[in-house]
Amino acid sequence: MSVSVIIVDDEPMVIESIKWGIEWESLDASLVGTFTDSISALEFIKNNPIQIVITDIDMPPFNGLVLCSRILNINPNIQLIIISGYADFSYAQKSIHYGAIGYCLKPIDYDELSLYIKKAISRISPEQATSISQDFIELIYENNIALLSTFLQKQGLSWPYYIASSISSQPVFSSFSRRFGLNEYIYLSSTPYVVSKEHNNSVFKGVYLHPQPVCIEDLSEAIIQSLYYPYQYFFAPQNTIFTQPAIYYDKLLVQAKSLFPHPEELKKLLHSSNVNHISWATDLYNSALRYVGQEPTYSHHHLLYQFTNFDDLTDKICLLLHSKTDIEWDVSCTNRNFLKLIKYIQENFTTDISSQTLAEELSLNACYIGQLLKKETGTTLPQYLNELRINYAKELLITTEMGINEIGETCGYQDYFYFIKKFKKNTGKTPSAFRQESKI
Repeated sequence: MSVSVIIVDDEPMVIESIKWGIEWESLDASLVGTFTDSISALEFIKNNPIQIVITDIDMPPFNGLVLCSRILNINPNIQLIIISGYADFSYAQKSIHYGAIGYCLKPIDYDELSLYIKKAISRISPEQATSISQDFIELIYENNIALLSTFLQKQGLSWPYYIASSISSQPVFSSFSRRFGLNEYIYLSSTPYVVSKEHNNSVFKGVYLHPQPVCIEDLSEAIIQSLYYPYQYFFAPQNTIFTQPAIYYDKLLVQAKSLFPHPEELKKLLHSSNVNHISWATDLYNSALRYVGQEPTYSHHHLLYQFTNFDDLTDKICLLLHSKTDIEWDVSCTNRNFLKLIKYIQENFTTDISSQTLAEELSLNACYIGQLLKKETGTTLPQYLNELRINYAKELLITTEMGINEIGETCGYQDYFYFIKKFKKNTGKTPSAFRQESKI
């Protein structure tokens, strides 16, 4: 019987990427549910025999570490795998404290996540784990040349090794193939690949044919790099077959980032440049998002989910940059927007609020919100929220008998230790000491 798995993340695109990026069947695992909030996930776990939970940390209404704690109270045998956009040692420490067997950083490395799932299965059912053979993808990931050579010989493959790759809904070639990720296929053959009229190009977006054979020592690296090359269709939509590798231009990325204050100049540069590497485009977009104060996207899979081609992406980047540099400050409009902003924050500060959620709720620009709050109050959104939450916590400590942890959650802090840290920084005392002194 396959092992039951659920994914919990407040970003549907992340869920989709994991859903399609993991070979569930080959792992003998079943994805039985996906959830975008921790309460729904917890209710499902209470009523269903779940064995593995893959959860994000930062999500509403309480974070993934709190969710882990509550899951273990329900069933301490459930295996936990944490995913996070934060390379924070304290988070990793806490995840280990809660018994998590893995801490994966975004963008998700599907091979790494697969290994953690296998490790979880080995804890649940050692017999089942031994039946999961070390497959081709894992051999490539570990670059185990001896075992890789033996594996390929069993498949009837020996030098010369010719590589092809595709972005397709199904395999394009009939030779040895493996799906590595979301619509990503790698092919190996002892003879060169040729795309003929017999191939149905409606099933693929891009195909890459490696021009030269590769020796066994270089095979792992060549395969990993070849996964990126079919994505050249994103830059040249009129083409679907590529025989030259994509190139990542480091100096061009530095030059492009220097033009963020001048979006029109950046657009000219991008239109005149020979960009063709999907990771380069992803890094550029992430840099632009950080520049305007927004959260970066996670991987090229998310990029392709949002944009149809590189021109589309270029227009979006320049629009983002304009939103930072071209905010108009109309006095009467500013006053109305500020009152609307403050009213919403005052009424919702105990919930999970970000510039992006405020922008969506109030139909305002996310960058404008941050600048407006700074201009009118002299503080950032996190600082303003923290002040409101700490003042509310003080009130609850004095007027109620609620537990400290419960007060922290009520005020919008899902991390108990973070609440204590912020409270002590603000008051010079721990919540318990503050409550004790207020009773004297």
